[in-house]
Amino acid sequence: MVMTFGENQNKADTSRLFFHTKRSLANGRAQMQRYLEIFGDVVSNFFPGCCNVQRIIHARVPIIKFQQELVNVECDLSMRSLSGVYMSELLYLYSEMDVRVRPLVFTVLKWAKRSCLTNEIPGKWITNFSLILMVVFFLQNRPEPVLPSMGTLQTLAGPCDARFTDDIDCTFLRDLRRFPKMQNTETLDELLMEFFSFYARFNFKTRGFSLVSGKQVNKMDSSPLYIQNPLETSLNVSKNVSSDEVARICDQLKTALWTMETMSKRNSLKPWGLLKLFNVEFDVNSGQLKKTFSVSAYFEKKLQDSHQDISESACLTSVNVMTNGQRQSGMSKAKDLVERLELERLIGKKLNKSQQRNSKLRRTIKRAPWTI
Repeated sequence: MVMTFGENQNKADTSRLFFHTKRSLANGRAQMQRYLEIFGDVVSNFFPGCCNVQRIIHARVPIIKFQQELVNVECDLSMRSLSGVYMSELLYLYSEMDVRVRPLVFTVLKWAKRSCLTNEIPGKWITNFSLILMVVFFLQNRPEPVLPSMGTLQTLAGPCDARFTDDIDCTFLRDLRRFPKMQNTETLDELLMEFFSFYARFNFKTRGFSLVSGKQVNKMDSSPLYIQNPLETSLNVSKNVSSDEVARICDQLKTALWTMETMSKRNSLKPWGLLKLFNVEFDVNSGQLKKTFSVSAYFEKKLQDSHQDISESACLTSVNVMTNGQRQSGMSKAKDLVERLELERLIGKKLNKSQQRNSKLRRTIKRAPWTI
């Protein structure tokens, strides 16, 4: 959703939401940030089904992120900038060009989440958007490409495909009927293994990705990871990723490649394929998948905030669960353990204070010049 403020409005564009407001601040960016804060409160308090509202107002393009529970969709809300809309349109076109694109992207995102490479909280981690661009760039660089470069789509664009926003040229081919079908016939499992192999050998130190040319480029800045924005080519969409995270990404890529190369195919007694990649266990007796529930992550922050002096081993308990009843039992035991440790700490703290007061009182009595 895009809300447009300002005087320059295209009357022919009826698919957007336009309205006028007062100018209360001289700085247009500060005014937009203020509006987003207010609208974030409105979404959080009044919109049915909207939860997990995040106000990312200090980013280059300030947005409001929230989840719509009724339809299970994550939403981004921005003001005035249509570049995000056109970027979504570009990614949608890529997903429509080949039936293998969506399942491959989904698998890579699932693998990244399972490997703890991504995080819902903005920070130094790689984002899902950057991972999607990595998948697209990989598919552009197959010996027989699966997807065309952005430059090819711009070359084939017609007058009806012209789009501009904030001096950004967002023109590219939008009618897929005018685009020739690619000849790549690789299977999904072959593409997935080649994805891990491609980036496990990639030189992240000096090279970056350009979806416009579909080729590797020299880094334009000193960021550990460089992925050129297809629409705003002067920007690096992965500038937030730290060098430690890049090293961790490389390690996980090599681990995933080794797992895919050494797994036993179609062995009914052991997990194989995606089950092996996602480290999902299989119970031979019951014929059901095992799920691993770790209570350590649940209680870690609570333990750190309340009593850092208690050994962290108390929260390193993992419970293999098959049913909700067993999971609740494991959480109940862990919670009882935490409460007991917290009670012992408070009792010990009170005893220490009492002993200190008694000792201080005895020293005061000995120094007092009293006589009987």
